[in-house]
Amino acid sequence: MEDKKILQIIPAGGWRAVYAVRQEDGTYKQEASPLVCWALIKHPEHGVIVEGMESGDWVDFCEDTCGFLGYIGPEVTDETNCYPELLRLYVESEQRRIAKAKQTQKKRKQT
Repeated sequence: MEDKKILQIIPAGGWRAVYAVRQEDGTYKQEASPLVCWALIKHPEHGVIVEGMESGDWVDFCEDTCGFLGYIGPEVTDETNCYPELLRLYVESEQRRIAKAKQTQKKRKQT
């Protein structure tokens, strides 16, 4: 499959990406990370679209990062409850994935 191609970037001006982050006690909460920029990209499946980019150890597309829920603008002051329904769906999906992995591991031990 063809990779995404950046056509143009512009400053993100206070926008943040919101992620579902697993805590030590196994619960999840929403955390926000500042965007470096918005990128106009040519996506191999979706045509020309805009995606946010953030930096950690390197600059990457937010939507390719595990736990990505969405974006919030500079006017949002409470980043802890921006996407409650998406967080709930993400947690349920993670719980199913973990249960399936445990079941597969258990079957492998039995054989």
